Amino acid sequence: MTVKQNRTAAGKQNRTATNNQQKVRSQHGKEGDVRSTLEYLFDSKEVFEVCMIAPSVRKHSLWQNEYANGEKPVIAGWFNNIDKAVEVITLLNEKVKPSGIYTTLNPCIPALLGRANNRFKAGVNRTKDSEIIEVRHMLVDADPVRPSGISSTDQEKEAALTLLRIVYQDLKEQGWPEPLVSDSGNGAHLIYPIENDVAELLPSILTALDLKYSTDAVKIDTAVGNPARLVKVYGTVTRKGDSTEERPHRRSKVLSLPGGEPCE
Repeated sequence: MTVKQNRTAAGKQNRTATNNQQKVRSQHGKEGDVRSTLEYLFDSKEVFEVCMIAPSVRKHSLWQNEYANGEKPVIAGWFNNIDKAVEVITLLNEKVKPSGIYTTLNPCIPALLGRANNRFKAGVNRTKDSEIIEVRHMLVDADPVRPSGISSTDQEKEAALTLLRIVYQDLKEQGWPEPLVSDSGNGAHLIYPIENDVAELLPSILTALDLKYSTDAVKIDTAVGNPARLVKVYGTVTRKGDSTEERPHRRSKVLSLPGGEPCE
């Protein structure tokens, strides 16, 4: 990764920082973080998918009492109304307690509203890479090494946050724009604004980050560079496996936004 390549991501920095400076920065807690996630990723009226995995119930009025099949049922919807999405996501998070609630990193083609228009539907097909209109974001996901299907310990999560702070500082020195910084519940995320023409470089960038920064305890995920990639809706609870004293379920949260306090 050269500084020249990294600076191609900076073209969107001014627009992103300006948008986020205009947001209500006094919002805190679960609903504020849900809104911050969506407003960081999408402009007004853009279409995005929200996907919920493995709710605690198979039928609910929030998806018209349709039955959700499968070992890990998927319930999804497409939204172009952030206020509506925040309202429904907050209800889903508290009432049906899914293992996770996610959104696409990038905006979808408007036609997908025809599948489930500002509402949720059980068993619906997810957004394909070809149904993303523009790649605008790069996710850097620091995930603690542990058996699959369980939450991280406090020590494992802190190790991920520590590693991500190092990545953040190094990329900042190379000229990368300010990212959204988050606690994913089990690990840590950076979401950088990029230009669409950088999309083809994402696999190689993530591989380079993995080779440089991954340790025996924390790995940089190299499989998160596709256009329709899902990312956690911050402010919602991450529920992997059973919640135990050592490995509890935790609420994800936004730690910093561009135009706000830096991640140090």
